[in-house]
Amino acid sequence: MLVAKALYENTSLSFKDLRDKTGLSTNILNHVLIEMKGTDLVVQVDGEYYLTEYSAILLGAINQMREEISRVPERKLFWPISKII
Repeated sequence: MLVAKALYENTSLSFKDLRDKTGLSTNILNHVLIEMKGTDLVVQVDGEYYLTEYSAILLGAINQMREEISRVPERKLFWPISKII
């Protein structure tokens, strides 16, 4: 999620900039980017990494879900949902 957030906030970043912004080691970041490219979340163009439209939509949905969850009191989050009649 660190890589996605960094790219979401910056549009595109080089590997070095991603490493600096996320604080991930070169090895870990490389593995994360391989996984993200393999699932079409990130593309690399001319040495810069970008989120795909697909991943931007997913991040938007996650943000919307977080907003919805924040409206529910924490103590009620895992209660059974009431039946709708």
